[in-house]
Parts: sequence; C-alpha cells; structure tokens
Amino acid sequence: MIELDSIYDLFDPAVGGQDALMPYMVKAFIHCQILEFLSHNPHVSKLSLIGGTNLRLVGGIDRFSEDLDFDCNGMSGSEFLSMTDSVVQYLSRCGYRVESVRKERQPATGSVRSLYFPHLRFSGDVDEGYRDAVFTVKIRGREPACAYDTQPVFIRSMGYFFPFPAPPMEVLTAMKLSALLSRAKGRDFYDALFLLQRSEPSYAFLEGAHGIGTKEQLRTSLLALVDRTDLEKKRQDFEHLLFDKSRSGNILFFGQFIEEW
Repeated sequence: MIELDSIYDLFDPAVGGQDALMPYMVKAFIHCQILEFLSHNPHVSKLSLIGGTNLRLVGGIDRFSEDLDFDCNGMSGSEFLSMTDSVVQYLSRCGYRVESVRKERQPATGSVRSLYFPHLRFSGDVDEGYRDAVFTVKIRGREPACAYDTQPVFIRSMGYFFPFPAPPMEVLTAMKLSALLSRAKGRDFYDALFLLQRSEPSYAFLEGAHGIGTKEQLRTSLLALVDRTDLEKKRQDFEHLLFDKSRSGNILFFGQFIEEW
C-alpha cells in the first residue's frame, strides 16, 4: 500500500499541495489500482468505463471522481458480486484493510458494491464529507442504455499505463447530456461543457433516451433546462471536486455556450 504522503507527488504541485483534496487524490489512486487489476480480469470483456472516472483518467478533466461506474453488458448480479469479491481480495493483497457487505441493498437498476477502508481517516482541512468518516469507494454497474461497441482507451495516470474498454466519445457525451437532462447536477453542466468542446453526441442514444434526434432539438432542451435552473446554486454542489474551485463559475455561462454551439 502506498504511503499517503507520496500521493502528493503524483499530482501537479498546484493540486498536490492542497491538503483539502487529499481524500480525492487517495481515491483516484485506488481507482487506478482497481482498474488496472480489472484490465486483466476475465470479466473485463463485459465492462465499459463510464462516468466521471472516465472523464478524469482518460479525458483529463480537471476534477475528481467519487465512484467507479461501468456499463456491464450481459453481466449478472452474481458475476458482479464475484468480480467485486476479486477486487476486495486484490486490495487486501496490496496491504489495504478492506471491508464490504456482500448483501448490500441494490438500486432499482444495476448493481453497487461499497468498499470500506477503516484505516484511512482524514482530519483537519479536508472536505467535511471525509472528515473523520470511514473512507469508501463505490463500484457501480448497470446495463447499457443503448447498444454500442466499446473501444480500448489507455489510462495514463498515477504511474499506471494500461488499456480499458470504454464507450466511443460520442456515446460518452450523449450519456452525460442524458444525465444532465435527467438530474441536472452541477458537475453535469461542467462535464457537458468539457465534452461538447471535444465531440458531438450520439443522437441515436439521445433519441432513445429523450426523443431528441437533432442538434436543434438538443439545443432547445438544454436552453430550457438553463432557464429553470439556479446555476449559482449548482456551482456550489461540485466545487469541492475541482482542482481549482474558481472554475465552478464556468457553468454560469452554460446558456451562452449552448446558444453559440
């Protein structure tokens, strides 16, 4: 198990020097360890890395991710449990003390496994959600919302370099826009700004999820969302994940971005 202090050195000094971000830096390192292990696991053929961890480790977005999210194509609940059991065993061999409940309450769709690290405690100038609390990593899986072929992407982070299956960029972008339209979290606005500067979304995905089949329909839906959303309030719910909190203000210009997009 890596010493906590050495994790600082894996980040740019502007990030590694922020004590408040230490829990997220530790979590990012453990995410990499888990993903590198799973890249050699028999279940990897059914996995696709999605969500904020994909954006951070593959896309290079300047915010941390809290959970590991996967599309699990044809993976049963028992297979998910077996896979996460192997993750617990691997982390234990790495020197971590890991605890997990095998019969965890599951969401209506998909599967989740929470891994607890009781020896990892943080105090002082850290996010209050981690201060003196049990450190937790969640692994979540779900059936894909639409069929797509994965593609190998290379994760180059935290001293690791390995391939992992992931959605094409246009599908990942559509997933994020679907999440934005459904739940409108502050991080969704931020991630959408990041992705839309790099890729068009898959309209086949958006058509199936929201009945949005064209760019103009998407623009109309997003602008309507902006009109009914307090973006000043939304910026506060994810700024703790950012390398630079001041960048949370970028979402205040989401409407202008969409108008010109």
